Amino acid sequence: MNRETLILIRANLDGLTCVGLFRKLKYPGAPAGFVDPRSAEEVIATGEVGGEIAAWQERADRQLPL
Repeated sequence: MNRETLILIRANLDGLTCVGLFRKLKYPGAPAGFVDPRSAEEVIATGEVGGEIAAWQERADRQLPL
């Protein structure tokens, strides 16, 4: 079976068993666990927090309240 067929089967089974009602669907890019197993250096290297750091720095420079 190819990937598209597996996705189609899984989507139909999720709908049939009402998995969507109980929020157990796996969203693309969603974390798999409560705690990220990566180290801080790995997270910083991916650039995921770069935009957040820039926004916080901009707020601090303008001294705006949160």
